[in-house]
Amino acid sequence: MRKHMTSELFEKLKGVKTSKGYSLSNGMQAGVLRPHLGVGFTCGDQECFEAFKEIIYPIVKGWHGFDPEMQEHRSDLDATKLVFTEEQQGKFSQYVKSTRVRAARNISGYSLPAGSSKEDRLAVEDVLKEAFGALPEALQGTYYPLGSLSAEQEQDLQAGGFLFQKPGPMQLLGAAGAGRDWPEGRGIFHNDAKTVLCWCNEEDQCRIIAMEEGGDVKGVFSRFCQLSEAIKTAAEGKGQALMYDERLGFLGTCPSNLGTGLRASVMIVLPELNKDPKRLEEICRKYDLQPRGSSGEHSAAVGAKWDISNKQRIGYSEVELVQKMIDGVTQLISIEEELAAAAAAAAAGGGSGAGEQASEAASGEGPDTEDFKYITFTELPPFTEKHQVLMRKHMTSELFEKLKGVKTSKGYSLSNGMQAGVLRPHLGVGFTCGDQECFEAFKEIIYPIVKGWHGFDPEMQEHRSDLDATKLVFTEEQQGKFSQYVKSTRVRAARNISGYSLPAGSSKEDRLAVEDVLKEAFGALPEALQGTYYPLGSLSAEQEQDLQAGGFLFQKPGPMQLLGAAGAGRDWPEGRGIFHNDAKTVLCWCNEEDQCRIIAMEEGGDVKGVFSRFCQLSEAIKTAAEGKGQALMYDERLGFLGTCPSNLGTGLRASVMIVLPELNKDPKRLEEICRKYDLQPRGSSGEHSAAVGAKWDISNKQRIGYSEVELVQKMIDGVTQLISIEEELAAAAAAAAGGGEGGAGQGGSGDS
Repeated sequence: MRKHMTSELFEKLKGVKTSKGYSLSNGMQAGVLRPHLGVGFTCGDQECFEAFKEIIYPIVKGWHGFDPEMQEHRSDLDATKLVFTEEQQGKFSQYVKSTRVRAARNISGYSLPAGSSKEDRLAVEDVLKEAFGALPEALQGTYYPLGSLSAEQEQDLQAGGFLFQKPGPMQLLGAAGAGRDWPEGRGIFHNDAKTVLCWCNEEDQCRIIAMEEGGDVKGVFSRFCQLSEAIKTAAEGKGQALMYDERLGFLGTCPSNLGTGLRASVMIVLPELNKDPKRLEEICRKYDLQPRGSSGEHSAAVGAKWDISNKQRIGYSEVELVQKMIDGVTQLISIEEELAAAAAAAAAGGGSGAGEQASEAASGEGPDTEDFKYITFTELPPFTEKHQVLMRKHMTSELFEKLKGVKTSKGYSLSNGMQAGVLRPHLGVGFTCGDQECFEAFKEIIYPIVKGWHGFDPEMQEHRSDLDATKLVFTEEQQGKFSQYVKSTRVRAARNISGYSLPAGSSKEDRLAVEDVLKEAFGALPEALQGTYYPLGSLSAEQEQDLQAGGFLFQKPGPMQLLGAAGAGRDWPEGRGIFHNDAKTVLCWCNEEDQCRIIAMEEGGDVKGVFSRFCQLSEAIKTAAEGKGQALMYDERLGFLGTCPSNLGTGLRASVMIVLPELNKDPKRLEEICRKYDLQPRGSSGEHSAAVGAKWDISNKQRIGYSEVELVQKMIDGVTQLISIEEELAAAAAAAAGGGEGGAGQGGSGDS
């Protein structure tokens, strides 16, 4: 409040009062008297949000990163929309100790607690008691007026954590006047099963809480929605409605709890992640979640029990916020299980290996380093239900026995290929290739993996490549639309050179030889693509900062990642480097997952131009390889070859970042359109999530069985269709906004 309250604004608003008498001074009082508070402004009734919006809107923007002048909030209390699979339910029941969903509800026509009169407070209590009486049978219970509790009732409520106290003078509510006439008009409701709880006239008129032991998030959210609906119905019975605003969502006393005002949380036990709170916080950050240890944020958790909740309140619907929590906690559980499996494998390592079936590789069986040892499995490893890898599905005892002694001429064995999938059960594929010969030597496991991952059968089909960018159909009209909607374009794939090992199996010598071939290729690029190669091991602090700022820098793979577990991080950073041209429209990574990852990119939507540069990069590496008497790794059936079977064929990902405000309101429809064109849409937290700022990453889903030209064309055609539908929806929205009386530009909210 202090940050945004200028002398001019104070002079303008100091005489303003709502019809219930709440003034600017009343709203500021807690913030002035209690400088430790975060927001420092309270609302005493619904009119405050209009009367004092010149101070409230900046506070909301500063606190939530949501601009009420430019954005509108949306509510969605349909619990059936939550995606919570049986598998997720099983995992949550295993790891989650309790679940809770809470928010505030306030009723129009009555003051909020900071500005309430006795009469309003008692009237609110009557409406709420009516609502509690109308709940479904499973939610029926008892209302306990705070002023007439027996000693036994008080003790029971205290023991359950259900009792709330009169706010002290140093607290927000005490300083704002919400403790007047205590305890009159205050009370507590809970059902007999103690799975719903409501507080009457505490911070808000009603705080509603649904909860239970265990991890049934969908069930808890459903009860929360029933509570909200019951209060809404009771309010309407009195000729009122819930306090709600198109821009700010559900309204309440403190601007920190607008929008949904919702906090959906689980108490979850994560023993392995508890050893690394920073990593846990990083994962939570991806899903906009707030982890709390035993002493709040950033602290460790006693007993490894963490409170994980949604961080946002406004700008997302209730369903979206609960879904984010489900998705984020699912990811935490997955990583917890990986870490536990890795710890178990390490405990069983050395001479006993995995269940006494693995032994450390004998000298010469793999280019070990001080920080990485290859494992030789003497029997089929004891896979568990946590192993989701495709390799496990197809690796039978008979096949293992047949292939366990096979090695390529460079020494890469079946155990080397399986190692990451055995040690890291969360991986999708779980098999890596160490050189070109692997694709023939181990094709009895690789071909089924390819078929399962890509839906492409190498036994029956052949892949085809086409790097002729002139074949793309990209009309002037399409170019115009793409330049209007697309913010950036990127095309990337891997290239590997025959005769040298892939990173998971590479020796120092091969790695350095690959680097030499690539530097030769970079030097032979056309003038517009000329640039600088930066060896990773000799970067200056300034160079490292510049590469990091551009998103060009790659890091040593961690032990929990595919590449780290497969041995691709040995001898780091020797033989690794980064090339980009002066315009930063082409980028190459040397000896990361593959020998060379080539990326062409630029701001805007010139897909054909970006793809043309990609093709030039590929041709330059091919020419340099041929100058050494080698060729690019390529197979008639599998296409371009690389470390992971998930990136064979073209290995290509062609993507655009595109802004689609109307389609962003209906992610399911956007996904359906993308599905028709075999495209993969990603929101702000990956697949199936909403997109902050309506900015979506749209890319081809397939890698093999189609040529590069065909995949880029599919992306162009699909994005063209998305733009067309976006424009239809925008036109319909504009027509609706301009409908009724007065037409467009004369509607009541048109100038806001």
